[in-house]
Parts: sequence; C-alpha cells; structure tokens
Amino acid sequence: MLEQELPLHTPARHRECLVQQAEGRIAYVVAWQSLRPVGHGLLHWPGPRNAAVAEYLPDCPEIFMLGVPEPLRSRGIGRLLIAHLEQLAVDRGRGRIGLGVTLTNPRARRLYEGLSYGEARTPDYVDRWHWLDASGVDHVEEDPCVFLVKRLAPGDAPA
Repeated sequence: MLEQELPLHTPARHRECLVQQAEGRIAYVVAWQSLRPVGHGLLHWPGPRNAAVAEYLPDCPEIFMLGVPEPLRSRGIGRLLIAHLEQLAVDRGRGRIGLGVTLTNPRARRLYEGLSYGEARTPDYVDRWHWLDASGVDHVEEDPCVFLVKRLAPGDAPA
C-alpha cells in the first residue's frame, strides 16, 4: 500500500527503510488518514548523511525523505510528521535535530524556518538521489542544499 500511495521512484525503497529501521539506523514515520498513508519522514540517528555536514554537526539526527503528496500539502501533515520526529529525538535525549532543504524549494524552507529551524552555517552541499522511470532506467538527480538545525530541549517538541 505504501508503494502505491506514496511512491518513492524506486520499487523497494519503503522495504529498505523498514530494514534500516529494524537495524536501528533510522526511524521511519508514516502519517495515516484512516487507512490511507498521506506522508512519511525518516530520521537518521547517526547524524547528517552528508560527510561535510556531519563534520560540523556530529550526532545531530537528520530528518530526510520528508514527503506529502502535492494534493495533500498545506494541511498540516508535514508539520505533524516533523513534530513526531522531533519528539523521537527528544525522547532519546538529543539536543538538536537537523534537515537539508534544497535551494530551489523556498516553500519548504519557509515551513522549516517557521518551526524554528535555522541555517547551521555548514558548507552547502549537493544531495544526490536516484529514481527509476517506467522502463527501469536509473536516473540521478542532484539538488543543491543548505542544512538547517533546531535546538531541542525536553518539552520543546509538540506531542
């Protein structure tokens, strides 16, 4: 059902995320509306996935692959996913949390800044990801990003 409702452009990606969660490397959160998945987000526990950013922010869990289908955006689903991921970090005693945002997505950046995320003054970086088209051809995308961080303290993250 996840692959139908929340396609990730690679057929096994949801399964891969569940395996990584079972191994303790990530937290995988899915938002549901009745029996329909309406968004997802992951939290990478070891810290930023980009090596240059990780040097500046070791042990800062990173929110990534946050996604809500276009027709469902601006309904608070993304905010709820972020709040839940923040609470998971607080529950583990983490003092901060971060995420990367592409420089070409000002709408997402406004959302994150409105939730008290600010520029971490780390090097800008390029997030590389791939997807498979309908004929099975692998494509690589590159998104220039900036990393944002939010300080957390017990009680900061909404439940």
